[in-house]
Amino acid sequence: MHYHPPEEPFCLLLGNGDYPDESIVKNIGAAADLIISCDGGANYAKRHDILPRIIIGDQDSISAVTTRYFTDLHVDILRRKSQQENDLEKALDYLFANHGYKVVVLIGFLGARDDHSYATMQIAEKYCHKRIFYLYSKTAEYIALPAGNHTLNLSPNQIISIFPFPEASNVTSIGLKWNLNFASLPRGSQGVSNIVENKAVTIAFHSGNLLLILPN
Repeated sequence: MHYHPPEEPFCLLLGNGDYPDESIVKNIGAAADLIISCDGGANYAKRHDILPRIIIGDQDSISAVTTRYFTDLHVDILRRKSQQENDLEKALDYLFANHGYKVVVLIGFLGARDDHSYATMQIAEKYCHKRIFYLYSKTAEYIALPAGNHTLNLSPNQIISIFPFPEASNVTSIGLKWNLNFASLPRGSQGVSNIVENKAVTIAFHSGNLLLILPN
């Protein structure tokens, strides 16, 4: 699987869903400035020798063995009981209140359950207007972008699909097989299956959000 970790400082959040190859997670984890496990995501971290700085959630999916393990390693475990938000939102609320990261990477939040996956995408869209989100599943990399000018290092010849998230106007791209020129993307299939031609791809747009999907 191709993956394109951000070059800016970023926080990595680990969830309790499906994961891509361990090597991808390890490489992204090694580059992260901060790692937060969302409740059951700590079980994955323990199994794969990843040390989060914080574990946050309602503690309904983290095992007792994992809790003791990270307690002994002096990892902060923050219990948040509210049922109005899921563990991802609780972690993001904490992150945005205490840290200034503009880039957030989510792994383990897609694939295990369709309803949880859909909630994850809704949460990314909710917060994307101020931050860039990278999301990884077993089968694809997702990049959610706010309005602005973005240069991404991608893999030539890779498929890339570009969608409004939920809307985007005046979208221009450089480095794709079929570039956009101040396009307003409608909802639907128009942005499916473009091709990356240059390693450096520039995408600029005036308003809204975009979701890029790069299948493996």
